Amino acid sequence: MLLGYAVDGIGGFDIEPVHADEVYQEDLWTSGSGLTPPGYVRDMLLPARATGAAEAGREVPCLVTVVHAALARPGRNPCRLARTGAGEHLRAPQYTDMPRRAGLRVHPARSDLGARALVDSGAFLTSR
Repeated sequence: MLLGYAVDGIGGFDIEPVHADEVYQEDLWTSGSGLTPPGYVRDMLLPARATGAAEAGREVPCLVTVVHAALARPGRNPCRLARTGAGEHLRAPQYTDMPRRAGLRVHPARSDLGARALVDSGAFLTSR
C-alpha cells in the first residue's frame, strides 16, 4: 500500500514513494506531522528529535509528514486548491496547532488565511 512520498532533503524535493511495509515495522520508531512548513521541519522538528533521541540513547526516529499538493494548470488558484484540499484540517483547532507553532497565520474560523499561509510557506506544493 502506498502511503505517500518521502522527500530527500527538505527543499530538495527528490521524491521517492513510501510504502506501508517500509513504515510499519516493529523496530521502527516514527511519528508524524501535518500542515508543517518545510523550514519548521528542518529547523525545529528534526533537531528536537535528534536531541530527544540522543538523551534517550536511541536512534533518531523517522518523521513522516503529510504534504498537500496539486498540479499547477492554467487558471488554477493555488490558494483555492489548498483550501479545497486542506480546508477541513484548516477549520479544526487540533490541526491548526502545528502551523501556528511554526509561525503561520492560521485560525480555524479563517480557512482562507490558512490556505494562503500554507501556499506561501511551502507547506502546500504545486508543480511548476
